[in-house]
Amino acid sequence: MLRKLLYTILILVALPFASRASHITGGEMYYRLVGVNNGQYQYAFTLRLLQRCGSNRQFPNPTWISIFDKTNGTRINDFTVNISSQDNISITNPDPCITNPPQVCYDVAYYNFTVTLPASAGGYIISSQVNYRIDGIDNLAPGSSQVGATYTAEIPGLTPVTNGPENNSAAFTGSDLVVICAENDFTYSFAAEDADGDELRYSFCEAYASTSAGGNSTPTGPPPFPSVPYNQPSFSSTAPLGGAVQINPNTGLVTGIAPGQGTYVITVCVEEIRNGVVIARQRKDVQIQVADCNIAAASLLPEYLLCRNTQTITLANQSNSPLIISTDWEFYNDVNANIYSFSGPVATYTFPMIGVYTTLYRFNYFYYQSISGFCPQLYIHRYLSYQTNQFFGWHYLCTRHSQFMALGLWRTIHLNRCFIYTKPNVHLSCNWYKECTINCYRHKRLQRYYYQRCYYN
Repeated sequence: MLRKLLYTILILVALPFASRASHITGGEMYYRLVGVNNGQYQYAFTLRLLQRCGSNRQFPNPTWISIFDKTNGTRINDFTVNISSQDNISITNPDPCITNPPQVCYDVAYYNFTVTLPASAGGYIISSQVNYRIDGIDNLAPGSSQVGATYTAEIPGLTPVTNGPENNSAAFTGSDLVVICAENDFTYSFAAEDADGDELRYSFCEAYASTSAGGNSTPTGPPPFPSVPYNQPSFSSTAPLGGAVQINPNTGLVTGIAPGQGTYVITVCVEEIRNGVVIARQRKDVQIQVADCNIAAASLLPEYLLCRNTQTITLANQSNSPLIISTDWEFYNDVNANIYSFSGPVATYTFPMIGVYTTLYRFNYFYYQSISGFCPQLYIHRYLSYQTNQFFGWHYLCTRHSQFMALGLWRTIHLNRCFIYTKPNVHLSCNWYKECTINCYRHKRLQRYYYQRCYYN
């Protein structure tokens, strides 16, 4: 009886510590090649884990590292690693153009370890799991209150390229300190660097769950690793933030309109491509917080459509931030003469004739001149192509958004004419033309503008 009572007390004492462990908000694993000796390849690895500041949680210490044969999932080795160092990162000066900016702060743990392996035909997968992720992730299926995470890195084999093992993994370089406001435009960089010069290709991919429940005291189970259960059809591994958010496969830049307020898990995979073939795939997995905030941004719709005989266009900034005090619009013709000016949130203009027009939208223009620390003036400088039914055109345009976005956000606007053709044997032929180089506002960055003219004949 006494033994049973003592056992119960121990469980009750241990439970609070178990509940405070982990609850990780993100992680990644990367490595560099140290050297080769007698056919043995030595790699220096880093496992990087994040959790929110003030969570009263503990990083797993030590954590398990597992090595598997990539071809068949055979377990090669398991060992534990202690935390090497810890850091704290946060946004200390929120952007003045954000209303009700959230706190963005993470505690970061680094686990450094060395792995020595012979070259193999298929390569290796290095993994580590944690239990659990944070609670209440909105893009996971209901009832997924306790879902773990598995973080991996891949070492290439001798096939399909013989120098595959001579590899430094792609390493993500984008900042984790990003403010994302619900139902607002945003950018999040998942850019990576590759010391070997391999081509990199980015995509959304499935977030891995842990392979076992409970604490962090067990090694990872063998691959393939299980995916977290997404809340479909609204969210999936390839659309973790919904259909209004995309990732650029060449740059790793995530852009779009954020979903509603909440917490979302997003995983980006970057493929290392050497000699035209994929040799390895690395991953970064984070739970992002979409906050109840508002951005004072210069944001127009991505497309404006004028149909039939319509010659009038109405433009309005899509941002309704209370920090926008004044708005100004200017329209110019093809010889850069000002043909229309208006001060107000919505500008309506009727094209007098076919041609190419330019519109300049800006807000807080005069306030920026006089008030220190005020949300500064921001610009959109765009081409509007009003054409006859002989062709219609697209123009790539320059947009300057709020400073909180990394390096600004360059967006595309379309102004199209739509027509109904009933003539038989009508076909469309398209050609690309290159416009002049233009110095965009604010960033002083030279961008090239392209448009496509499509002729009916």
